[in-house]
Amino acid sequence: NNCLLFIGKEDNKIDLSIKKWGIPLKSLLINARIETLNEKTIYKNMKKCIVPANGFYEWKDKKKYYIRKEDPFIYLAALYDNKDNFVILTGESNKEMTNIHHRSPVIFDYQDMYISKNIVYN
Repeated sequence: NNCLLFIGKEDNKIDLSIKKWGIPLKSLLINARIETLNEKTIYKNMKKCIVPANGFYEWKDKKKYYIRKEDPFIYLAALYDNKDNFVILTGESNKEMTNIHHRSPVIFDYQDMYISKNIVYN
């Protein structure tokens, strides 16, 4: 899947870019655990970005759940490589999500995205 990414620039502006979700390895890598980013060499040269989305899917007991917020968009933390591929960052689920899955994407609200730009955009 090709997706739109927000990529921060040094002048505090945002570039838009289309990149492909997943890194083709032995199998397709679509997520990256935020806890192990510094341990895995595959992530060493990747850059941070944000993926705008309406929601995301999680699976439990072979049933698909569509997760969204009241806001029209959510903003997912991600990493992209120099081959135009990206992965979504995941972390431990919050209390609302734990009954469906123990992990979920790292999500920013619109306001948080701008407050956190120095962390998210490098």
